[in-house]
Amino acid sequence: MTDSNYYRKIFVCEPSHEFDGLKKYTDQIEFIATGYEDTFSLSDKISSAMRNYDPTTDAIIPVGRLMLTFLLGIYLAKQYPDRKITVGLYKDKDYTFVEAVL
Repeated sequence: MTDSNYYRKIFVCEPSHEFDGLKKYTDQIEFIATGYEDTFSLSDKISSAMRNYDPTTDAIIPVGRLMLTFLLGIYLAKQYPDRKITVGLYKDKDYTFVEAVL
């Protein structure tokens, strides 16, 4: 997480509600999936979408299907072992960002 809580890019698992509240934390919001993918294609979709992910400058918003967020967690744990991952959680009409090692 950066000191100013401003991220190069925020990766959102999939569209599920309005994400205008993220605009004060980044200029770039990227959706990992659309919500219409077949469950069996999610791993490939995650690998493709996360090519430009950088755990030192980016954050993740884990919303959407449970299977997608589960597979994303596995992907991040394998790709970035022992690295801090910044996750945004929506609470009280705003986002709180926390770091976790998966």
